[in-house]
Amino acid sequence: MRSSLVSALHVLLAAALVFGLATTGAHRADVKPAIVGLDTRMADDQVLVSFILRGAYDASIARRVDSGLPTGFDYRLRLVRDRKGWFDSTIDASTLQVMAMYNAVTREYLINYKQNGNLVESRVVRDTASLRRALTQIDALTAFDLGTVPREVRERRLKVQVRAELGTGTFFFFIPTTQTTDWAESATVRDSI
Repeated sequence: MRSSLVSALHVLLAAALVFGLATTGAHRADVKPAIVGLDTRMADDQVLVSFILRGAYDASIARRVDSGLPTGFDYRLRLVRDRKGWFDSTIDASTLQVMAMYNAVTREYLINYKQNGNLVESRVVRDTASLRRALTQIDALTAFDLGTVPREVRERRLKVQVRAELGTGTFFFFIPTTQTTDWAESATVRDSI
């Protein structure tokens, strides 16, 4: 009797483990969210970054925005020194928070862009296609100022890494986690300045 109870508990624990692993992880099962099209270019000493967050804006995000709750994504950016055969060293880091809020009276979406905690842009859009683009497509973001980086570091191979934080979730129903994309890495920003 006791061994059958222990066996039943093992089966229930295994089923809970499989269910927990199946319900955590990717934001959507069919498309894993990812940063794509990462491109960098220089303008004076500024590093401008463009990219697209693919697969993160889905029906649950749309419902959340339409309910009036502030909804969006946080983007983490790192300027790293590319070192072959060794860990890259982070030179600078930046955060971009893109948040949308729906106004049911005017039927418009207000999108705020905060870089490193400071509001840098606000815009109003009226349709869901424009909303999706505003939340997931970043064009020519001034991410880093190389004027503050010492010349000996600037002369090295530099790359930009980006990942998106999609929100919070739980692992095994009670361990809080942050759902993120993998880090995307750009080509070399430039070999010397």
